[in-house]
Amino acid sequence: MKVNVLIDSYGWIEHFSEGPTAAKYAKFINGASKKTYFTPSVVLYEVYKKIKKLKGEPIALTAYAHIVAHTTIVPLNKRVSLEAAEISLEQDLSMADSIVMATANLTESEIVTSDGHFKGKKNVIFIDKTKDTPNSNPDKTSQKEITERQMKASERGLYKLPKGWKFNRNEAYDRNK
Repeated sequence: MKVNVLIDSYGWIEHFSEGPTAAKYAKFINGASKKTYFTPSVVLYEVYKKIKKLKGEPIALTAYAHIVAHTTIVPLNKRVSLEAAEISLEQDLSMADSIVMATANLTESEIVTSDGHFKGKKNVIFIDKTKDTPNSNPDKTSQKEITERQMKASERGLYKLPKGWKFNRNEAYDRNK
């Protein structure tokens, strides 16, 4: 039986910022499909904001476009809002974490994350934060060099964005909708 998956902001940020646990998220991110992967709209907000701050707008837009192209975006609607409020009250979670949990519940998804607020909770695949050797930075590569490599990878189509996507904030959406 195929399991639905919801990758929390933590995983997407690790992947697109080449963080220490990026390789641990790779099998989930590389397997993403709109049929079985779901992303709450609040995760788009968190990922874009954090990646833009760390890596700049082109990488942030790449992350945004990749998530939209490979997962089903679940908007914050009345049903998700009510479920999230109940979860927040019952489990003392923040608004964003409650929205993630509510979305996972409503889409029957497992949450993939390293966020400590989810550790030990039902239907969570918790990724340990210990470093992976392939993504460590033993040669002390500068942040600028890493960002330049990501830009080149993005230009080569590493993230395989759909035709028609551009690195422009006003056009970083699926033009077919």
